[in-house]
Amino acid sequence: FDHVFLYQMAHDIIPDFRSKNKSALNEERRVLYVAITRARKSLTISAAKISNFNRQQGWSEFVEGVIDT
Repeated sequence: FDHVFLYQMAHDIIPDFRSKNKSALNEERRVLYVAITRARKSLTISAAKISNFNRQQGWSEFVEGVIDT
């Protein structure tokens, strides 16, 4: 795809807070890797600073330290 958009790349959303075992985490990481590597021209990653429940959210552990904020 020329342009890939990844929304809600926030902590507890990706990976899902219910993914407790290593196999589930690895599968979520693999799916994210596939999404990222499909971008030919641009990749946009976003996350809300505050959740619907007025909680502070940080970047997903999968993208934290990899992106420029």
